[in-house]
Amino acid sequence: MAAATLAEALELWRGDQLAEAVSEPLRAEATRLDQVRTAAIEARLEAGLACGGHRQGLPELQALCRAHPLRESLWAMQITALYRCARQADALAAYQDLRRTLAEELGIDPSSRLRQLEAAVLAQDPALAAPERPRSRAGPLSFPTPLAVTERAPLVGRADELRLARAAWASAAGGTSAVVLVGGEAGGGKSRLVRELARGVQGPDGIVLHGRCNEDLAIPYRPFVECLSSVVAQLPDEVLDDAGPQWPAELARLVPAVASRRPDLPAPPPAEPNVERYQLFQSVASLLSALARQSPVLILLEDVHWADRPTLLLLRHLSGLDLGRVLLVATFRSSGRLYGPLLEALGALPPEARVTRIAPHRLSGAETTALVRASAASFGECEDELAEALHRQTDGNPFYLVEMLAHLRETGALGAGQVSSVGDLDVSAAGLPDSIREVLRARLARLGPAAERVLPDAAVIGQEFDLAVLAGSTGLDDDTVLGVLDVAARAALVEEARDPPGRFRFTHALVQQTLYRDLGATRRTRAHARVALAMEAVGGRGPGELAFHFQAGITRETTGKAFCYARAAGLAALATSAPDEAVRWHTAALNALPPNRQDEEHVRALVELGTAQRHAGQPAYRETLLAAARRAQHIGADDLLIDAALACSRGGFSKLGEVDAEKVAILEAALGVAAPDSVERARLLAVLAGELIWHADHVRRIRLADEAVEVARRTGDVAALLYAILQPGPATSVPETAEQRVRLLREAAEIAQRTNDRVASCHVVLLLAPMLVEVVCPDGIAHALDEVAEVLAQVGEPWDRLMVPVVQGCDRAEAHAGGVLRIGTDGGQPDVQEMHAELIYMIRWQQGRLREILPRLREVAAGFEDLPAYTAGFACAEALSGDAERARRMLRAAADNGFDAFYGISWLSRTCQWAEVAVEVADLDAAAGLYTALAPWKHLFAMSGPLPLHAVSLALGRLAALRGDAETAAAHYADALRIHEVVRSPFGIAQTALHWGRLLRRTDPQRARVLLDTAADLAHRFGFRDIARRAADGR
Repeated sequence: MAAATLAEALELWRGDQLAEAVSEPLRAEATRLDQVRTAAIEARLEAGLACGGHRQGLPELQALCRAHPLRESLWAMQITALYRCARQADALAAYQDLRRTLAEELGIDPSSRLRQLEAAVLAQDPALAAPERPRSRAGPLSFPTPLAVTERAPLVGRADELRLARAAWASAAGGTSAVVLVGGEAGGGKSRLVRELARGVQGPDGIVLHGRCNEDLAIPYRPFVECLSSVVAQLPDEVLDDAGPQWPAELARLVPAVASRRPDLPAPPPAEPNVERYQLFQSVASLLSALARQSPVLILLEDVHWADRPTLLLLRHLSGLDLGRVLLVATFRSSGRLYGPLLEALGALPPEARVTRIAPHRLSGAETTALVRASAASFGECEDELAEALHRQTDGNPFYLVEMLAHLRETGALGAGQVSSVGDLDVSAAGLPDSIREVLRARLARLGPAAERVLPDAAVIGQEFDLAVLAGSTGLDDDTVLGVLDVAARAALVEEARDPPGRFRFTHALVQQTLYRDLGATRRTRAHARVALAMEAVGGRGPGELAFHFQAGITRETTGKAFCYARAAGLAALATSAPDEAVRWHTAALNALPPNRQDEEHVRALVELGTAQRHAGQPAYRETLLAAARRAQHIGADDLLIDAALACSRGGFSKLGEVDAEKVAILEAALGVAAPDSVERARLLAVLAGELIWHADHVRRIRLADEAVEVARRTGDVAALLYAILQPGPATSVPETAEQRVRLLREAAEIAQRTNDRVASCHVVLLLAPMLVEVVCPDGIAHALDEVAEVLAQVGEPWDRLMVPVVQGCDRAEAHAGGVLRIGTDGGQPDVQEMHAELIYMIRWQQGRLREILPRLREVAAGFEDLPAYTAGFACAEALSGDAERARRMLRAAADNGFDAFYGISWLSRTCQWAEVAVEVADLDAAAGLYTALAPWKHLFAMSGPLPLHAVSLALGRLAALRGDAETAAAHYADALRIHEVVRSPFGIAQTALHWGRLLRRTDPQRARVLLDTAADLAHRFGFRDIARRAADGR
């Protein structure tokens, strides 16, 4: 309440008060008013922290601390917020920033309150933990219709399973989300069990959401769409607002109902596929967390053995998050054939997921007897014998048992009167079917010929079906169809949904499957064709559902519709970050066309398939798009050639260390037909520059990138200018372009902010931060690294998580390494293994544990002999922890080659690594050449993409010390220490202090002792084992 009231008061502020005042009294009053406003802001932020709003308030606190660097109360709140965001290292760094500022500006230390706060952060004092946010309750949501069924039999034999499920719910309702996986055979009682759980949850103290997967119709994210649609439709605005400002635009791609709640919602800007998917997943998580802050939430996802891959990825993602009071329950069949994606998903649940696995057992003889006794019929003295016979027949499968009892009643084998023995039962009249499906076939046959005409078409529609579509498919009037459905409902094979009217469903998936599978191939195809036309006529169906039926019922007359709807389904799937489904639909669209077609429609379909394959991380995208480009050239379709060439780029280069000559040829061909000053030309130039990252001619790369920006400026299209700046990536990454790259990215940041392009803003932040580190910009690094930390909390971009070691210690960085691998794998990032390996290399180097990975490095080195960026790293590992003689041979070979003629990405860090090798093996000749190469760049920090190394001055200092020039070495070390402090690199500071201290041991032992103590202290705090050992030896 206090935070809201203060926020409302601050909205009345209309800018600087009395800004034009010239008299002293008015200026004094203006100052007073500004101080009142600042105090109100502080009070609002403090109230927000007290309510658990540390994440929401952190960006504003960081900005305020930059604007008011001497205001301790703001710094105290920022440090607290950082700590509560699990950023202890950043909290301590913020304290050090304040300490330095106060010392430089006022010559004082922080107050005792701030010193105590630092001590509490270091000690991880529980008193600093975030308070639990106040919990309010949303109004009750309606109970999901599929769960509101009349049970045909009581729940028997499930006491243990229900106890486990209820215990998981109680734990989740207490505050920490969890997952329950219910797996078992068909008819094993999985759905019955979760319905019983749901009935106990629904009410003032719980919200139940439900979604189901379909065997044949794999609509992307279907069960989540069903769950979230009801949430969006029913919750009040204040609950939805609590999810944060970012979620609506992302979630609208998945749940169309969002647009009706937010009519002015802008479309989310495009981003890389893995970033788009991650943001979509986070929007779902934000909404569920907001809902859980109102009431505990039970999410039931049924039949996930039929789930599409996007659904399983989202399930896995949510499993690893703490969503608050959320229990996620998924049911699946664990017998028979398990689909590959399900096996992968169940085997790759995050280690932090709290998972309960439940496998409902078959009913025992005693439990079968209890079920028979609880049924509606009366069997007198023969109940036990009947139960024993049925148990032998069904082997305790609950659904089979219930169906057998219904079958026996319907056939008259169990009359209304009591019987005295099993022998009195007219078993011969009914027979005892050998399987569940045989029972169902017998029961369906008794419904009559009208049902035999109507129900198979209903089964073709799916587990759920509409009266209007079914009437249209069968050609019967509504009343006739309703009469058949009434008969089926009395037999408990079909039930009517409560909402909306005219909607029906089969009571069990096995009923629908039995009807569907009993159709012959010809009848099934004809039924799908009828259903497709009926759905199209009725309207209101998505392209995926129409495409499925038109494809399954394809005829010569409906080929065009099958193509069009499959194409539309593919585009819709891609728009909802379901690229695997998009590939499936675009492949189906192409298969619907005659194989030898070479017209524009065919080429466009190829471009769309290749684009979907690229988003899905499928290597086949390259050949698909190259084929599309060649066919476009052949038929003179210049626009499609340009589309194919642009689509063929996944951002930056195609393959590590290589130039893709075929892609380059297609890009050059597209440039040959692109208009001179067009958006397309700007984009093609930018893509070509990125493709040539590994080309020997760095001048050409830089020229192409510069031309892309110039053309984009002339078009006046700001989106094209953003693309031209960002797309080439590290193509221009050579030391002399460092300042220009920073200027361009700052311009891109302004454009992204002006156009409210959140994705581009994130992209700029993640590119600009390492470049500001590279040029050692003291005014921008701290802010940029804060922004990086905030962005990484929102965007799942694995490559940029390599920035972590520059601002955090080894343990925190290693915790991120698994996230790099998981996010990259989920997003289909082709180079994620290399990214992960680079991060592990850096961590092991800092930890002094390179020896542990040397065997693996030596294996990998054999495959990267022609990639100097890796050769330098391998040699450095050998020099520091392995075979010095091998490192010396590698160094001499590199020196003979001029330390790699390739001048481009990572040249600076690679050359610094060779300097490390030269010093460790004491090669004076190599050291002289390396010093000459590095000296012009002594003011820079060596970066390998986003991966930080150290200041170039550190390498120069070590090279100078090796050559015996102590004075020059000391000057370089002084520069390196300043640079490492500016960029917040504990490892760089410790390295510099170590080597400088060792240099001064004879000439200035007191200064040497201070430096070595600094190195040792940092090494112990951050886990730099090798530095700790060397510092101890030096002392």
